Amino acid sequence: MTITINGTERKMNIGCRTFVSVTQLLELLDIKPAPLPAITLNGQKVRAGELAQTMVKTGDALRISP
Repeated sequence: MTITINGTERKMNIGCRTFVSVTQLLELLDIKPAPLPAITLNGQKVRAGELAQTMVKTGDALRISP
């Protein structure tokens, strides 16, 4: 799966899956949940309570800010 994170294209090795939740992606990137960074997905803010339900797929763009 290839996504853009903070302007840099990254290929994520997630096996045969075609998407992951934002929570799973943060775990893959080794980003600790506290304090939770501000996250936008394709220009839309993702609220803290929606991280597990919000899916990231190939071609998506995320901005992760401290």
